[in-house]
Amino acid sequence: IDALGAYFAPVYVPAPDPVAPAPAPTAPAPVTPVIGDPWSDDTYDGVKKIQIGLYDEGVSFLKFEYIKGNGLVSGDGHGKITSLGVEEFVLEDGEYLMASLGGYYKPIPNTPFGKIVSLRFKTNKRESPLYGKESGEKFSLEQKDQKITGFHGRATDVIYDLMFSCRHISIR
Repeated sequence: IDALGAYFAPVYVPAPDPVAPAPAPTAPAPVTPVIGDPWSDDTYDGVKKIQIGLYDEGVSFLKFEYIKGNGLVSGDGHGKITSLGVEEFVLEDGEYLMASLGGYYKPIPNTPFGKIVSLRFKTNKRESPLYGKESGEKFSLEQKDQKITGFHGRATDVIYDLMFSCRHISIR
C-alpha cells in the first residue's frame, strides 16, 4: 500500500418525525385491597378432623388436625371463635378428605375476595353436612383422584378465602 486516504461526500439525513407530546399525567390505577391475613398449615399425609366456627353471617373459624406418619398434628386456629361455638367433622379410620370443597360465599365489592358463608367437605365415604348458611354465591372446587393434604387461606375475625393442597391417590 502506497497511500491511505478517505473519500468524503455529502450524505442526506432526513428530518426526524415530529415527536408526539407526552401524555398528560393520570391518576394511579386503583389498588385492589387485600383482605385478611394469609395463613398456611403446610402439607401432611391427610386430614383427621376439621373444626368449624360460625357467626351470624357465615364461617368465622377453622382449625384442622392433620395426619403425619403415625401421629397427629394440630394446625393453628384461623379466624375467631364466637359465642356460637365450634362444630367438628371427624374422619374415621380408612376415610380421607377428597379434593372436593363446596359451599357459599358473599362477594365483597371491588375486591377479588368474599366472606365464606358456608362449607361442605367430601370424603371417600360420605359428605359432611353444610356448615353455615345456604345463601350467597355457590362455589365448588374439585380435583379428580386427589386427596387434601393441607389448607391455606386468608382470615381476620372471619374466613375470607380457603384453598387446599392435594396429592394424587391411586384407586385400586
